[in-house]
Amino acid sequence: MARTILIGAGLLFVLLLAILFLLPLSLPRVGDIVVTGVELSPEVPKPDRDGPYRGMDGPFLGVTFTSAHDFQKLAHDWHYTLGYALASCAGDDLDPSKPLASFGGVYDQHGPVFMYADKRHTSGPGTPFRYHVYLAVRAEPNLDIDTGQPQPNYDLKAHPQDVCLRIDGLQEVDGDGWGFAKFKSNVVRIAKDDVTKAFR
Repeated sequence: MARTILIGAGLLFVLLLAILFLLPLSLPRVGDIVVTGVELSPEVPKPDRDGPYRGMDGPFLGVTFTSAHDFQKLAHDWHYTLGYALASCAGDDLDPSKPLASFGGVYDQHGPVFMYADKRHTSGPGTPFRYHVYLAVRAEPNLDIDTGQPQPNYDLKAHPQDVCLRIDGLQEVDGDGWGFAKFKSNVVRIAKDDVTKAFR
């Protein structure tokens, strides 16, 4: 009987370890994203062109936002990649059926913070920390590729709309796309009027 109990306890311990290592933890909590500006840019400025992103011709809308969270410190400490999602809005959330095209990752004043291998320790100085992302003004679906997912198909200059933005973080182990720590920020809405003003 005692042997059975010990075996059961051991199996339970192994199960708990498996759950701990296989299920992502909701950490940290980022719920204070605030959009502070939208600006038209004919192309992504050279300091932010950190990779050969082909097929992403300008113009772009540079979207700036703030947070009390130091994303570069979080990326460095938790070894995660920082990304984001842009889409048409469905209520107070992103509409997964209407994605919008973006360029690169999340940037601070020093450069990209989405690369978890970056050796920088902070996005500072000071709070709130300031960041920006790039949204393509227009995009068409690539009919030669079946992604199995909706593809961007829009023109914000011809047909302005509200845009929703969310910042995502995922810990990675050797860059293989999985880990323990992850977060999804609050969703922020970029108003149609602000999009329209950026083209004036």
